[in-house]
Amino acid sequence: MRAATSLQICPARKPPLLNPLRSSSSSSAQALPRFQPENLETNKTIFERVNEIAMKKGCTPSQLALAWLHHQGNDVCPIPGTTKIENFNDNIGALSVKLTPQEMTELESFAAVDVVKGDRFPDGFVPTWKNSDTPLSSWKAV
Repeated sequence: MRAATSLQICPARKPPLLNPLRSSSSSSAQALPRFQPENLETNKTIFERVNEIAMKKGCTPSQLALAWLHHQGNDVCPIPGTTKIENFNDNIGALSVKLTPQEMTELESFAAVDVVKGDRFPDGFVPTWKNSDTPLSSWKAV
C-alpha cells in the first residue's frame, strides 16, 4: 500500500508575463473592440497597473484576479478550469493572496464602466446564454 501524499501549495511561481496586447497578425484578439487602436492604449495602461499590483503582491495577474473573486464574499466560489497540474497549482496559490480593502477598491476602479474602452465583443456577437431557452428562462428580465 502506498503512503498517502498531501498536496503541497508552493509559493506563487512567476512565469514570464504574456502580453495579450502585443501586436500579432495571428492574434484573434485583434478582432475584439477592446484591442482596436483607438482603445488599446487606455486598456494597455489598465493591464500594466494590474501587473504592477500582482508584482507587489508576489503573485501572477491570474492569481490576483482569482484572489479578487475570493474576496467578494463567502457566497462566491470561482471555478477556474484547467487541464495542467502547473496551472492548477497556480490557481490554488491564489488562496494565499490577501487583499486589503484599499487594494480591492483600486482593482475595482480599473474595471469601472467608464475606464475600460471598447465593447467586450464585436457588434452582432450575442453570447448564447442571452438567447437560451432554459427551464430558468422565467427568470429573465421582462
